[in-house]
Amino acid sequence: MSWDVAVIGAGIAGLTAARRLTDRGLRCVVYEKARGPGGRCSTRRQGDTSFDHGAISFTSRSPRFQVQVEGWMARGLVAEWAHRSARADGRGRLEDRGVQRALVGTPRMSVLTRDLARDLEVVTERRVTRAQKTRRGWELDLEDGVQTIPFRALVVATPAPQAAALLPAAAAFREAVASVRCEPVHATMASFDAPLDTAYDRIDFETGPLECAVRNASKPGRSDRETWVLHSSSAWSQEHLDASQCEIACVLAAELGRVVPLGQGATQLRTHRWLLARAQAPSRAGAFWDPKLALGVCGDWLRGDEIEDAFESGHELAERAEQTLARGAPSWAMQSTR
Repeated sequence: MSWDVAVIGAGIAGLTAARRLTDRGLRCVVYEKARGPGGRCSTRRQGDTSFDHGAISFTSRSPRFQVQVEGWMARGLVAEWAHRSARADGRGRLEDRGVQRALVGTPRMSVLTRDLARDLEVVTERRVTRAQKTRRGWELDLEDGVQTIPFRALVVATPAPQAAALLPAAAAFREAVASVRCEPVHATMASFDAPLDTAYDRIDFETGPLECAVRNASKPGRSDRETWVLHSSSAWSQEHLDASQCEIACVLAAELGRVVPLGQGATQLRTHRWLLARAQAPSRAGAFWDPKLALGVCGDWLRGDEIEDAFESGHELAERAEQTLARGAPSWAMQSTR
């Protein structure tokens, strides 16, 4: 069986592009280095509890994304999260910001990418180490030494530094992609035996190691167990990239303890490092597509850093790719970058 498009990265952007191209009759394969689709919509499960340790929530503004969200809501995959919010100043004083509203996947954020991936050919735990355009098409080298069959087109839907490493020198937008710098974020997941003594479900911090603390259990469809997700500030994470998970978790939990009594303390602390969490200065290109090479790049960092940005970038890339691929085997089929 032959395939039309290889997509590298099974986050929102990559899956959205693959979903649209598949719906237009093109045959796509998505390669993902992790155990499953998700990207920053991943959820960490521990026993009967789960933590949305990447994207906390999302909003819907564009008409196209609103249609997608309405479909998710009708099927019970998305719900509104009404949460009491506060801002902590440098002295640990809390300013009440009232009830805020956002959207979340139910019963966890990862359902968004799981749904986008339905019926797609998604190959997990396969890291792509090199992509090269030959006379036969795009061929991918995988970490285990396997080389894929040729594809007519290639879509790279990874953070900018990872995308730049895969792009050939002939790609007109390679320099633009390589110029994007990404910032890290540490996410600490904390469990408690009893509810913490606070009325707030989300606290944003003006200064210090913490950027925000979220009562994960307050989201619709979650377990009743008291669970929190603590996101560090990017500046602090950058200064502590080599710190151990234990050190990071203890610092972030202590910062939460400055504004919320922690009772007997956390019964479980675990930290995940998002090394390429967000772009320092997101590009506004939307997506890149080279019709001569049949090569494209998409991702939230090409618009902003929200789930909606990733969705729109994936759609924009697919729209451009369709115009090339719908014409069959054009002149670029015989071009090679090596």
